This record gives sequence, C-alpha cells and structure tokens, in this order.
Amino acid sequence: MKQLSLITDFNECYDVLQNKISNQPFAKLIANNQIFLKFTLLLWLGISMGCYPFEIINRHIVFMLYWMMLGVLSSIGLGTGLQTGVLFVFPEIISRFNENKNNYLLDQGKIVRFNTNATNLSNDEIYSLIYQTYFECIWFVIVWGVGTALGELPPYLLALTVDMKDKKATGKLFDMLGDNRERVKGYIDNTVYYLKRYSFFTILGLSAWPNAFFDMCGVASGLVRLPMLDFLIPTILGKAFIKNTIQLGVILYSYGFYGDSIMSRNEMSYLYMTWMILVISFTLYFIKGAVENVVNSD
Repeated sequence: MKQLSLITDFNECYDVLQNKISNQPFAKLIANNQIFLKFTLLLWLGISMGCYPFEIINRHIVFMLYWMMLGVLSSIGLGTGLQTGVLFVFPEIISRFNENKNNYLLDQGKIVRFNTNATNLSNDEIYSLIYQTYFECIWFVIVWGVGTALGELPPYLLALTVDMKDKKATGKLFDMLGDNRERVKGYIDNTVYYLKRYSFFTILGLSAWPNAFFDMCGVASGLVRLPMLDFLIPTILGKAFIKNTIQLGVILYSYGFYGDSIMSRNEMSYLYMTWMILVISFTLYFIKGAVENVVNSD
C-alpha cells in the first residue's frame, strides 16, 4: 500500500482523513442532528440581536471558547501540540501587567499619556500590580488549562482501544510516543503500576507540574481501562487549578521585578522570535507526521 505524504499527496490525505473522521461516533452524532443544531444556533443568534444581556453572554462564551481552543491546541495529539502558552498566554499576561502599570503611573502623575518611559516603583506598588493582574488573568488562564486537559484525551482514547496483551498493537502505540520503544514501555509500565493503586493522585501529580511526557500517562490510563472522568477530573485539577495558577504567579513575579531589565536587552527580542519560529516549525513538522500516521494506518 502506498504511503501518502501530506506535502505531495495533500488531496488524497484530505479525503482519507475526512472519511475516517466521518466514521467516528461523534461525527455521526453531529451529522444526524445537524438540522437541530443549525436551528438552535440560528434561534440563539436571533434572540441575541439587540439584546444586551445576551450579547454579554455571547462575548463571554466566545472568550472562553477562544482560550479553551488554544489550550486544546497546546496539548492535543501525541507530542504534536502548539505551544500556545508561549505564543498567546504569556504575552497576554505581560500585556495586561504593562497596561495596569501604565494606568497606575498615569493616575499617580508619574508619567504623561503616550510617554511610557521606565519609572521605578516601590516593592509594595509592584506587589499591588501583581495581585491586580493575577486576578484579571486567572480566569482565562484556568480556561486555557481546562483546554490543555481536554487535549490530553486523544492519547487516552487511542489506548482505550488497545489490548495490553496484544504485543503488536501496544508496540505500535509505544512507537508513536518515542523512538526508544523499551524506554517508553518502561515508563508506561511504571505509570500503570501506580495507576492501579493510586490513580487519582498519580494523574494529579503528573499533571500538576510541567511534564512533557504526560501523553504517556494518558496512554497508561487508557490501557488500564480507567473511566474517562477518573482520568479527566484529576488532569483538569492538576493542569488548570494547580500548575497554571502557580505558573501565573511566577510569571507575574518574575516580570514585575525583573522584566524591565530583561526585556530591555535587544537579545531577548531576537531570542523570543527565534523561539517562536522553532516552536511553530517543530509543531508543523509533528502535525505533518501525526496526520500521515493517521492517514496511513489501517
């Protein structure tokens, strides 16, 4: 069977991917209820037009969906996520801090409008700005974290269909997670051991710290047939309510006290742009590989 390439066989890849997605239960459910869904959407939009409370609700819904989708993109797949934290979340946090800082300096008469030259602040003033920005950002950071947790479902769902006793199937699954099958197998076996005894705290602990190999936890959870909610709830708690809330504080503290000296260096702008290019390039490369694996799989 010919191995399709996303670059040279784009149309064929698109057709195969479309057929595979259309055969999934969720796609069939949407297709069977598309008339009802369209009617509900049009009805909601009709009610919302000119109604200020509904417009506010719609604005919040779009706001949450935007950040949640960025979170899903940040972790969806098997190591193929786009680093939306670096590209979207961190710049938004820093932007809001700078806006609050400039507004404070304007109110205090320390600068005039359109003049944002660096002005020294006391530690108490910086802490006040950190607290203010923290509570402004906490909502979209949590929503983004929930999205990153939802993005961990594909590896879990993929492993849920694999029998642990089937060496060939598990071997293919391990190969998707890394080049060294034995190392991946050892990591997953250790995770399975703890999942069978302390599933909630194992998943909570692995999701609550920056862990590039959390996909393996999802795979291990699927292999032991852990119920979806038993996997998803501690993942959401760990990623959205523990890790992200702590990271938000660390980012604001670091930028509040050391941001001016760091960002004033020209090398930082070049470093940030280089990092973004690398992130996007590697993301596109891994997405290409993931799509080709799906298209060429039986």
